[in-house]
Amino acid sequence: MATIQRRGDSYRVWWRLGGTSAGAAQSCTFKGPTPELALEVAELAHELLKARGHDMTRPELYAAMVGDTGDASPATPTVKQWIGTWLTELAKRPDLDPETVRRYRRDLTLRVIPWMGHLRLSDVTPDTIKQWVGWVSSQRATKGSRNKVLTDRTISAQTVRNIFDTLHHCLGAAVPRWIALNPAARPAGARRNPAGLPKVEKHDAVYLTHQERELILHNCRPAMRSMMVVALATGLRIGELIALRVEDVHLHGSGGVVKVRRTLKSGPRKDGRRFGPPKSAAGRRDVTVGVTGARVLREQMVGKHPAEHVFTAPRGGICDPSTLRNNYWLQAIAAAQRCAGHPPPEPPKPAKGVRRHLRVDEVSTCACDTRLHRSPRFHDLRHSHASDLIGAGWSAKKVQVRLGHSNYLLTMNTYGHLFNTGDEGELHAVDTLLLPEKPVRASRSEPARSVHRRTVRRRVAARR
Repeated sequence: MATIQRRGDSYRVWWRLGGTSAGAAQSCTFKGPTPELALEVAELAHELLKARGHDMTRPELYAAMVGDTGDASPATPTVKQWIGTWLTELAKRPDLDPETVRRYRRDLTLRVIPWMGHLRLSDVTPDTIKQWVGWVSSQRATKGSRNKVLTDRTISAQTVRNIFDTLHHCLGAAVPRWIALNPAARPAGARRNPAGLPKVEKHDAVYLTHQERELILHNCRPAMRSMMVVALATGLRIGELIALRVEDVHLHGSGGVVKVRRTLKSGPRKDGRRFGPPKSAAGRRDVTVGVTGARVLREQMVGKHPAEHVFTAPRGGICDPSTLRNNYWLQAIAAAQRCAGHPPPEPPKPAKGVRRHLRVDEVSTCACDTRLHRSPRFHDLRHSHASDLIGAGWSAKKVQVRLGHSNYLLTMNTYGHLFNTGDEGELHAVDTLLLPEKPVRASRSEPARSVHRRTVRRRVAARR
């Protein structure tokens, strides 16, 4: 329902788009030579809203009251209405992963609808998209899956680009039904999109040395140490490790095979998570296991049912990736970064209570070789396994298949610099093939040539 509210000598008409509680809030303020005339205009606007079923945006009502309805038609859906229609159509596609639709819905609901959900599709222009990119780039990131807590940092450039890609697909699906061109698309002939997307800084992978691995595993709690050893031995992703069941592991002798058929995903279950197939067909693969990995897996599977998970939480149940990173991985990294001879300062003792524990950012700053100097991620265990494969002489295609990369280009872009690019001896062999060496003829005046001729003449004369 639309309401009329007095604001001094002016009157404001307030309503929700579509007349429902879920509609975006809209308001128009009308002034006149006298308060009576302003009230009369506001009442006319109120009647127009009732006749249109409150299905008018703020610019449309202003344009209608001055006699210019503009190009936008009330039949054209708003961005919020079209997002709902588009997501409903996507959910009906059997070839699309429900997790993908859920991620689309989350991004559009949190980052798009609050800023432009009230606009008609025909009102969204490239300038609108550019302004939205600036707004969403300044939004602060959240942490926690239930109670979203704002952090001090803004969302990453890659996240902004991911949300933009989702919006681009959503608006593109409205062409040509509701709009003639996609306002988020790159203009024809342009080298880059004018939306002003932030540049993504590439994350440098950390390839752990043998000493660094020993430091991390030594400071890791026993409950999660086995998972980290298997991650180093197989290169499985964290979601694939959590979803691994006993029936997926086939050990024989000193080795075995791990059949990757599931991975951990977010979903509508009560616990907030579910398992599903890998995102791509390449993720469904068989990974061989060496002696160390087979020994650890065999220890983890003792007394477990085939349908049970190989790795479980310390108190039972499914492992949570956030808990694994925050309570185990980051704690192990921080402990490995602290030097026994040069420990970080102790936290100040409070007036009451006990002294708090060291935070993960309170580490040593010395240059001793006995401590860890880098801050790897859990995913860097996978990178380290890939570097081991390449160092052992594996081809790029074998590495791609083992890691479950969807294409060969992804493997080469990530690990191409680790492959042998040729040494000086190999390059000399190539030069020899391109420019074979030929003997250089010396001039007659050279003494070496004349000596050679005299030697030949003496040998000929001796034979005679």
